[in-house]
Amino acid sequence: MNPRTLEILQAIVDEYVKTAEPIGSKSLLEKYDFGVSSATIRNEMAQLENDGFISHPYTSAGRIPSNKGYRFYVDNLFRQISQEHYMVELIQRMEALSSIDKIVEDISTLLSEKTNYTAISMRKRKKDSNHILSTHVLEMRKNEYVAVIILENRKVAHREFIVKNDCKINLERITNYLNEKTKGKSAIEIMNQNYEELLLFQKDNLKFTKMVLKEMFDVLTEKDDIDTFVKGKEKLLGFPEFNNIQDAKMVMEAFSKKEKLLELLEIAENDDINITIGNENINSDLKNMSIARKSVDLGEYGYITIALAGPTRMDYKKVIHSFTDLGSLMDELIKKY
Repeated sequence: MNPRTLEILQAIVDEYVKTAEPIGSKSLLEKYDFGVSSATIRNEMAQLENDGFISHPYTSAGRIPSNKGYRFYVDNLFRQISQEHYMVELIQRMEALSSIDKIVEDISTLLSEKTNYTAISMRKRKKDSNHILSTHVLEMRKNEYVAVIILENRKVAHREFIVKNDCKINLERITNYLNEKTKGKSAIEIMNQNYEELLLFQKDNLKFTKMVLKEMFDVLTEKDDIDTFVKGKEKLLGFPEFNNIQDAKMVMEAFSKKEKLLELLEIAENDDINITIGNENINSDLKNMSIARKSVDLGEYGYITIALAGPTRMDYKKVIHSFTDLGSLMDELIKKY
């Protein structure tokens, strides 16, 4: 594609992103200085249509981008925007925290607010790093307790317990004992551990400690070690593409099912920004949408993937710049923890 034709295609996409209305040659000439006549613009648009980059939706004289046009636009945009390698130090700082999941959830909220699209994120941990880092047993209110179990892969699990009114739980003794016996241990090691010291515990404390140990084992052996977050799902309903009730219902359902979310997010397990447009999406319910993804490798702690979902008339420039600015967003959130 020659530079002038590309410039016209980019202008059509940019205008359609803003207005959701078909774009005519007259409108382009009024807003852009291509340095050519209106007849030349019409000829260029006709060629773009013949090549499948734009389409003629109805009797209007205007044109709209096709999925092929969006794909060419996005691929060219990637060549224009340099990708910065900013994540190494950031990942090291995240690994020092036990709140990676909270950071990922907050990043999703920020990206959704910044772009006005739906943000989806996933944290996937590596199974071979499932060892206990520490356990904290706390009293929430009278007779109600919570065990905060932190794994070496930075997963944080909360397990609540309710005890009888006459129970006397020695939290300090139980917490110290559990950390002494389980720190750095895997599920198998915890199961095979010798707990003869528990015979010295009072009955209530013995029962409570065994309950916590069982929960620790369950946390370590959970099959589904993936967390997903969806933020700003309702924002999609603000786009005219989803005014149809049936289309809106299909999209809402797609973003409500974890297995469907994982299909969207599992595609991107490298550091590149990945964008699927319209029928490139695996889920046919999302044929009118574009999904942009960015993954960050956390080494032994697995990886996180963050995605933005919107209509195919997505502001791709804004989305790509948001992902290239992901480092500074993470940086601000990390400072809060």
